[in-house]
Amino acid sequence: MRSALVLSTFLVAACKTAGHTPPPQESLLDAIHHGALGAMVVRANAFKLLRQRIDEDPATQKELSEYLVRRIGIDLSKVSAMVVFTTAPDAQEGAVFLRIPTAGKVGTPIWPKVGEVEGTALYRPEEKIFAAVVPRGLVVGTEAGVRIAVAVALKKQPPLQKGSPLEALLDIDPTTSVAVAATVGAASTPSIRPLAQMYGLSSVVAGYSPTKVYVWGAGDAARLTTARDTLTNLIKIGLDKLREQKDKALAGDSTLAGAMAISSLSQMNHLAPKITPRMENGRLVVDYSLVSADGEMMVMTSVAVAGVLAAIAIPSFMKYIRRSKSVEATMNLRKLYDAEVSYYEGHHAFTPSTEWTPAGSCCEGAGKKCAPSPTVFAGPAWKALGFSIDDPFYYQYRVRTTKQGFTVEARGDLDCDGKFSSFQRSGVVQSNETISSGDNHSENEVE
Repeated sequence: MRSALVLSTFLVAACKTAGHTPPPQESLLDAIHHGALGAMVVRANAFKLLRQRIDEDPATQKELSEYLVRRIGIDLSKVSAMVVFTTAPDAQEGAVFLRIPTAGKVGTPIWPKVGEVEGTALYRPEEKIFAAVVPRGLVVGTEAGVRIAVAVALKKQPPLQKGSPLEALLDIDPTTSVAVAATVGAASTPSIRPLAQMYGLSSVVAGYSPTKVYVWGAGDAARLTTARDTLTNLIKIGLDKLREQKDKALAGDSTLAGAMAISSLSQMNHLAPKITPRMENGRLVVDYSLVSADGEMMVMTSVAVAGVLAAIAIPSFMKYIRRSKSVEATMNLRKLYDAEVSYYEGHHAFTPSTEWTPAGSCCEGAGKKCAPSPTVFAGPAWKALGFSIDDPFYYQYRVRTTKQGFTVEARGDLDCDGKFSSFQRSGVVQSNETISSGDNHSENEVE
């Protein structure tokens, strides 16, 4: 699944199509299951670029075809398009459909046969990878993903429905060569879902067509406007940093550094207005035109600009990712605060205090996260508050109570360097036995 995304990135970066708009291509959306959370479509004109050299050399084409047939039984050099879809968060289950328009049979794989799906042979090329030949090509993926893909190909299960959120995203532009789209449900990472909720993002699509590269986000228009303003400010910050670097370079001794700084700032000044996000029909849109006024293909950016921007953007992006992780803590503390207030209103007392839960650091877990488990928040206080976490998480939580009030806390070692990011919220009992908000405190939010 990940290799498919890498391929799409290569295609977007490498394509040098002439400055004209081709007619719409084969949709291929009928190969995607209606329950997919995310999908990618790589259409025919993108694959033509990959095959151009081979197609121009009949001897190489013949050698490659014979080699593939000899090794796996199928001539994959004839693949003309590709569809990838996932039916589970973080692409845990899914399949790749390879469109092979060869006349007659696609071929018979020589992989071990391990069963059947809807009367179609199921093969296993390697451990945990399965494959099946379908009417228009080959499907490869997880066992569950391949079974679903075969059922869709044989019309035993429905494909994406016309007008459904994912179908609408993938079909935004029928001339698109590569399109990748996903709903928020496609991600189970704790830092992504809260961030999407904060900015009202329900789905996103990125694509490449012969005329533009684009990213569109759909969801709550009002909150997406806030996201637009945030991204716009990041572009402005980037320009300010480039101006500072230009001043330093011109004051230095390196002629090359000075020349690169002048060029980089000039090109970024030209690029910034073209990539500034905007709201369009209730969607957040960022795009870049690949065609100039005279119809010639524009150069996206120079190596100098890419290097300078990477030097600026990577540290800022890492800080932004750490800040997004802290959204988990603030949202869960809000839940705990509200739950403790509700408990007091019903019992005129607070829940028992707790120790840090889980007891160990989340850095000890897979992916440097704590694994969700029914036993983690099984103590009486957590049960009384109705608090649990269903996805992998970064923070430990604690509740401290007295007769006069309570404090809920979160702490997490976001980059596992022994330094904690910590948050706390407090509630205080008033004379009329109501709760008022006390101290809200945080330290090292992004470490």
